[in-house]
Formats: sequence, C-alpha cells, structure tokens
Amino acid sequence: MNQDRKQELDSLLQDAMANLEIQYRSDSSPHVVDSYRRHLLQRWEFSANPSILLHFKPHIASEAAKSNLLNFIREELSEFIHEDRIQSVSVFIIGGSGGGYPLDILLEQLLKIAIARGVEEAISAFDRTAKGKQVPFRFIALLEGIRLEAELEVFEGIRLVPLSGSTSQLPPYLQDPLFTQLPTSFFLLKTLLVVDAAVFPVFLKPFLEPFLSKNQEPPPRSVLLPQLGINFKSSPILKSSSIFEDVEEFRKTFCQALSIACDSAVRITYQCLLLAEDELCNLNFFGIGGVSFPDLIDLSGSATEAGEPEISKAKDLYNILVKLDSGTRNKLQIPIDRWIKSKTTQSLEDKMIDLGIAFESIYLSDINERSELSFRVRLHAAWHLAKNKRERQEFLDEFKEIYAQRSRAVHDGKLSPTVKMKGKSVSTQEFIENAQALCRQSIIKIMKAGKFPNWNDLILG
Repeated sequence: MNQDRKQELDSLLQDAMANLEIQYRSDSSPHVVDSYRRHLLQRWEFSANPSILLHFKPHIASEAAKSNLLNFIREELSEFIHEDRIQSVSVFIIGGSGGGYPLDILLEQLLKIAIARGVEEAISAFDRTAKGKQVPFRFIALLEGIRLEAELEVFEGIRLVPLSGSTSQLPPYLQDPLFTQLPTSFFLLKTLLVVDAAVFPVFLKPFLEPFLSKNQEPPPRSVLLPQLGINFKSSPILKSSSIFEDVEEFRKTFCQALSIACDSAVRITYQCLLLAEDELCNLNFFGIGGVSFPDLIDLSGSATEAGEPEISKAKDLYNILVKLDSGTRNKLQIPIDRWIKSKTTQSLEDKMIDLGIAFESIYLSDINERSELSFRVRLHAAWHLAKNKRERQEFLDEFKEIYAQRSRAVHDGKLSPTVKMKGKSVSTQEFIENAQALCRQSIIKIMKAGKFPNWNDLILG
C-alpha cells in the first residue's frame, strides 16, 4: 500500500475502533473491550488457553464503518477473493475449510490485532499481507532417544531444544492441556527438534468443490523459503495430508543421521505445526495443527547423551545421506530402519531378526538367487570390514554366529542366554550389542563410500 492508502486504512480503523463492541456469539449484548484485550494478550504472549475467547468476537456497531472497512479489504485483496470469500495459508498449516472464509472472519482478525497491538500494528500487518510477504511458521517434533544439556543450533533456523521432566518448564508452544496433563515422566530425557520456516503466498482464492473446476487456474504454490540453510524444494499447495513433504523428509533423514551418530534409536513421538495466532492470515483462531503421534513407544531411560561433537557428526551424516544417489539411498533405508528398530526396547529375538534383515539388505544387495546366503553374508562382510587376512577370518566366524542366531530367532523363536564369540562365552545381550555395532559400522562405511561395493570385485581384488 502507498502512504495515502495507509492513511485511509488508519482512518477506517480509527472509525471502527470508536464503534467497537465485544459480543458473545449467541447474543448481541456488548462486553468490555479491555477485558477482551487482556485475554487476547494472555493467549498470544503466554500461550494461555482462555477458552472464553471462543465465544466472543469483536463487532463494529456502525454498519457504515464496517462496510467501508470491508470494501477497503475487497479492493486491496481482490485477486484472492471469490464470491466474497478468501482462503488463507493457515488452512494448510493448522487445518480448516477448503472453501475459504467469509471476509467477516478476516475483518475480525484485523480488529483483534488492532485491539491487542494497536491500530498502527494492524496497518503494518495488513500492509505485509497486501505485499505478499511470507508468514513464519514452525514445525515441532518431540524426539526420544537422545538428551542434551543445552540448546544447539543444527542448521540456520533448525535447532534441538532439551526438555526437563517438569511440565511447568515447557516452552510456551507446548503450554497446552494436551501436554500439561501428561505425567512428568513423558518429557523426561526428551528433546525438541524445532524448524522455523516461512511460507507464501499468505492468501489465495478458495477452492471450488471438488477443489478445482475445469475452467479455474490452479492455485499458487506454497514454497518453503531457502533461509533454513537446507535445500527444501517447493511443495504443491494441493496435498491431501501434509503439503510440506520436504520438511517431513528432512526430519526422517535427520533422525536417521542422529541415530547413527549417537548410536541410539532417535525417533519422533509427537509432531505438529505452529502458526502464530496474531498473524493476520491465521483465520482458524487456534495456532496449532497437523498434530500426530507417529510413534508411541516410550524409550524412557534409554536416551543417549549428545553434545556438539555428536550433533556435528549427525550433520555430516545427514549431508552424506541427502547427497547419495537415489538407488543407494533407497537400498540403505531397510538396513538403517532395521538397525534403529533393533535399538528399541523389544525382545532379544526381535532384535536379532531385525539385525539379520539389516545385514542381508547390506551384504546380499546384489544377489537374485538366494542360495548359500549365510556364506555370502559372511564373505561379503569380512571383505568389507576387515583390513587383513586375520581380521577377515575373525569376521567370517563372527558373522557365521550372527547368522546362526538370526536363524534360531526366526525358526525356534527363542535364543539361549549365552553365545560363543571369539572363543569366549558372552551374554546374548552383549553379543547383540556387538552385532549392532558391526551393522552401524557397515552402514557408515557404505554412506562414506557413496555406494554399495561390487562384492565380486571386492572379494577378487
């Protein structure tokens, strides 16, 4: 907006504020503006949850003042309005109707900003919207499997935040009944992965059922800005469940890198998207959406201490993973996922089966005829991991026992308490931990090489 239009909006908002009432949604009795302002600020600044706000709305008593302000909105945002409705990017972040919102809802949000922050801030918010500026939002993932002493930045706009076991010390965006009613132990040894991003456009034309007519141009694309320091690609606005597939992929891959770097099963137990409630484009009232619980297995007590060296290594491994060619990366998914699964709290038999699948995915990756599998796994692993003939012989024996234990777990469903390893009797738990270390070593070596070995070339020299 130019200066004249800003002054015009200032005059319209001043007129609206002079005729402002706060109404209960089911009656027309006016309520105190100052009380409404206090509740708004509590919710916006302290993430309090005064549900009373759901039942109240700002109302302009003068029809002329309201009509003039709505006409101004129609003129400035005409390219986004269809049949007096407008769509907001908030629908893709925190949910809502695909058919857009009546302009009265946008007017209410503009009035809320004017009430809580002042007319000048409301004008600034509208100006940013009219210019098509991006709006910030946040991805939150609650991680199990690692714990930190202090907050660490991973990439620009992406950080790891340690949590204590006290719900009273949760970050403001987790001050929600969903969390505050959970037992203290739920947050013990957990870490937040916080991704700050931005999206544009803020507004677009609402969808026509069943989303698009044949004669309508597709809506604009919602784009994650490259300011994160990670090369996220643009994502189409029309996605059924999550439009931000790039960040979903980042979190999955980065958790894999964290797991390998920290030698721990790092997994997401809760994730959500946040959009500030005082953003003009937030037409849904609430600021949290996309809530899901991908993994409810509790790993309390098994979190690994992580600091700057481990996080730095995780960053390096993440950069390696994303630069692998698609064939190598896809082939690594099964061994990585099965290795991580073997680190979770489950029976020794299940751990051994997962490790067996991981080793087969690595060392039988180029074999179509599934014959002499045990020997081939042993041979490929020995040549891949060993440095000399003596080490190769030791690895041959070790992988022979790994495969034997895997077969017992599959066929008998029960492992013995001890296993022979390098001529000594060790507990099955210790044996499995050693197998996990070999699996991790195998994965890292392939990642750093950038490809799977040609096993015949490796063996024949």
